Amino acid sequence: MTSSRMTGKLLLATTSELRLVKAAAITTIIFPASHSAPEAIRKSGQAFSQAVKDSAGTQTLPSPHLSAFTALVRTVAEDKQSGKELVAAARKVLENPNDVARLCTVCKVPKCFKADQTRLEIAVSLDAHTFLRQCMDVWTHQGALEKPGAGPRRPLERALAEWLNNHS
Repeated sequence: MTSSRMTGKLLLATTSELRLVKAAAITTIIFPASHSAPEAIRKSGQAFSQAVKDSAGTQTLPSPHLSAFTALVRTVAEDKQSGKELVAAARKVLENPNDVARLCTVCKVPKCFKADQTRLEIAVSLDAHTFLRQCMDVWTHQGALEKPGAGPRRPLERALAEWLNNHS
């Protein structure tokens, strides 16, 4: 076996393991593209991009995942289908913006392969796990799906696997 083939196999094994670790740490939710939550996150991303342009590096901005999480929580607070307790919990988060960095470590909408769906990847601290579960209960009633387990191979990983198959 050539060293480049062995390196390729090691890389493929490593990426597979990394997908498992990511799946253990990050909750993935697939929303219908029309759902208000991913749309709010996209808008917060656009606002963040504009703030970066406007500041021209003259000021430090909070991480974009924090504004994304805040936008997500705002949709829960405004959702008529959320229960009173969940709305109260969401409003409490919004009242204490300094807590957002402690509560959320990942909140992003990466590319989804289906145009009629939007993928949300989110990781929260133990303090916010019950809150996230309650949000997910509402979202699943609205057509969202939780995707447990490792995600599919990404394009680079697929290309590497194809290269290994063609050069065996």
